[in-house]
Amino acid sequence: PGSGLRFDAIRAAWRSATRPSPTQMRALLEEFIAQYPKDGLVPLAHVYLALAAIEQRDFAKADQEIALGQSFPPGSTRDLWTVACARRLRFQGQPDAALELLRPLVGKNVDPVNQAEFQEELTLVALATHRDYEAISYMDAWLRGSPEEERARTADTVTTLVERLPKE
Repeated sequence: PGSGLRFDAIRAAWRSATRPSPTQMRALLEEFIAQYPKDGLVPLAHVYLALAAIEQRDFAKADQEIALGQSFPPGSTRDLWTVACARRLRFQGQPDAALELLRPLVGKNVDPVNQAEFQEELTLVALATHRDYEAISYMDAWLRGSPEEERARTADTVTTLVERLPKE
């Protein structure tokens, strides 16, 4: 129960409009992993850690964390791991490969906690591959699927992305 409560707080911080910095998130996640090394939530913590490392551009750490997920079974942790792999590919300049990883998750019942990460990455990958119309449809799904507490932040992000699209 203690680990579940602790991880719920980490997950809430991750989804918060005032999310802690990637450095702070990494510290929370590393502390959780150290304190509960055999807990069932540790694989998910490693995926979150990979995402935080990518956000910091610490690709060596991200690759290390991503490598741990090679044998994750199907499920929401595996789906978020796929998002982390796609994000890493996008940062490596391989958006087409990233899109190929994400497309099988489109329309799949992705865990609501991971939905925002998935929708954001799918949109960014589609934009990186210059599939603007496809990206717009992903943005629409992202906005429609955003929980109330995330809707304003999502709308701001989508507005910024749309403003960057070519006017034609």
